[in-house]
Amino acid sequence: MHGALMTDPQRATAGRPTSDPALDTVPQPTHAAPTTVRAETSGTTTRSTSNPIATRPTIAATTSTPRARHSAAATRARPVTRSRSAGWPLEPLLWLQTHLTTRDYTIITWLGDHGVLTTDQLAFALFPSVDVAQRRLRVLTELGVLQRFRPLKLDGGSHPYHYVLDHLGALVLSVQRATDPPRPAQTRARMQTLTRRPDLHHMLGVNQFFTDLAGYARTHPGATLHRWWPTTRCSQPGAFATDPDALEPAYPAPIRPDAHGVFTDHRSNDSGRPEGGELVTVSFFLEHETGTEPLVSLLGKLGGYQRMSLKTGHRWPVLFWLHSSTRERHLHEHLTAGVPPAVPVATAARDRTNGQNPAEAIWWLHADTSTPWARLADLPATRPQLRSPEVTGSVARTGSDVTR
Repeated sequence: MHGALMTDPQRATAGRPTSDPALDTVPQPTHAAPTTVRAETSGTTTRSTSNPIATRPTIAATTSTPRARHSAAATRARPVTRSRSAGWPLEPLLWLQTHLTTRDYTIITWLGDHGVLTTDQLAFALFPSVDVAQRRLRVLTELGVLQRFRPLKLDGGSHPYHYVLDHLGALVLSVQRATDPPRPAQTRARMQTLTRRPDLHHMLGVNQFFTDLAGYARTHPGATLHRWWPTTRCSQPGAFATDPDALEPAYPAPIRPDAHGVFTDHRSNDSGRPEGGELVTVSFFLEHETGTEPLVSLLGKLGGYQRMSLKTGHRWPVLFWLHSSTRERHLHEHLTAGVPPAVPVATAARDRTNGQNPAEAIWWLHADTSTPWARLADLPATRPQLRSPEVTGSVARTGSDVTR
């Protein structure tokens, strides 16, 4: 109403954004007004004349008995434990368990598995806008769930914030996975290692590929990113076993891909468009290339995939995500001149895709002349066994398999 006076609570909430319901689940800390304390000489304790909840009763200075003096000293010496943000209650880990959203658990799981993610990557994969992502990530940082940093940008300007797990986030992840909780020193050492990794650019490139797929699945009905595994998960014994009861799980896979994914999308129809196409699930291995390895080394990796294919029967495509179209052309020339690979090989060059999503028609499938560029869902598909539990939401709490 024009001319009406606004109270302090009304003024504080007048411009509050309401676009993200997840933000409303975290109450902001409140600070109690100063409390006037009046000592009563006839009793043994002081009592507050206002806001009795904010001020804990303390032993009055006029007590004379030894027991009362001992109680007074113990009360004054007892510290009040609070979380990093003043005003939040005791035991922040227990409090966080009831205030973190499903999307927050996805962020924690991804950072636990994949190390570092930027604001832009998380915003595209999980949020409706960058502004909403920035606000939620700031809340998680203030709570001690995440920590952020910005690498030096030598050509001027600044990089977006890069996020890693802080200690509370690492504790939440250990609870969800029923593993031993890390010590604070271990969390600090991991954060320092991630921020100073010489291959940070390579790690972010791999993560960019999968956050692009997650963002595509978020905005396209029917598309789903089921699985996003890091190198360490792929190298575990029995990771790709078809029969958990066989002797096969005792042996690790002879491969070290940069990542492994399982993705569902519509296959291209007769006009080359995904609309109305059949839904297919494609499993693949990703080799993210930055131009530092010779082509001979890249081609040598195919031997491990061939051995795994013979052992497990999985003929899943190997995707080479290359930095230039020139290198892509040379790779296909080497493949044509040598022995045909035993597993499907597809390539894409980042300098010719013009920012297109990896799910779109950008893949050059070796020895396939049926179409110039294939969509990810058009690649040879073999549906894997998804042994991790499927859940409604963004991430399975007990593993790295992800869903829409």
